[in-house]
Amino acid sequence: MGKINKSVDRILVVDLESTCWRNDPPPGQKSEIIEIGVCIIDMEELKVKTTIGIPVRPAYSKVSDFCTGLTGWTDEKLQGAATFQEAVTTLKNDFKSKQHTWASWGDYDRVQFERCCELHKVGYPFGRRHISLKTLFAIMCGLQDEVSVAGALEILGWEFEGCPHRGVDDAENIARIFTRMLEWSRDGRAAEILDPDKMSAEQVSKLILAEGGDPDRLGKNGVAVVNAALKRLKTVTGLRSIYEELVKLADQVKGVMNDEAKTNATNS
Repeated sequence: MGKINKSVDRILVVDLESTCWRNDPPPGQKSEIIEIGVCIIDMEELKVKTTIGIPVRPAYSKVSDFCTGLTGWTDEKLQGAATFQEAVTTLKNDFKSKQHTWASWGDYDRVQFERCCELHKVGYPFGRRHISLKTLFAIMCGLQDEVSVAGALEILGWEFEGCPHRGVDDAENIARIFTRMLEWSRDGRAAEILDPDKMSAEQVSKLILAEGGDPDRLGKNGVAVVNAALKRLKTVTGLRSIYEELVKLADQVKGVMNDEAKTNATNS
């Protein structure tokens, strides 16, 4: 491999956690970044070289109980954290964020950074080169829709490592997914992610419910539907065809769940 251009010899994978509320923010409060998770991927070795979480003290909002339940952060834990200005300076000086391409799972992180920079009147810490790994994963896998980090991990047959909704752990899991995508690209072959011969009913049910569903609600009838679909999957070749079968399966399982919910409501 030839020498890699300086702007892409390292990729910064970034994930943000922000103040949030179950409903609308309280009067006068604005959602702002409270943690910046960063992973540095060495593009020659395709390995994560550095992983760090930068806690950020909010200035225009309080950490709600809802936010604490998701992220684990509280106002007390963030009392001695960096200001947003200090966190941005760390990105620029320690990670050379202006010079290197950066990536995140979707476009939320880019937009949130722009909003917070405007809110705090701080210069934007990144250059123009941003990669939406959420979109790239869907394209490389031939998916009809983008999926969450949890959905991508399910497709890969991997478990989430660490605590979801912690910026540093989310960034590390996103970096794991990205390095696998890079390996596919370097190998010059199509990714055979979903191998029907190796898939269990439990794995499929987790996959189709990864976007916010509850696996415990699958029920006996849902499991039967999944097992029947697995037999069909063994006759299907090609990643797109497998995914289309899974979309049909998801619709069937949703139907089973709705029927069971109606039956339970009638009997109660």
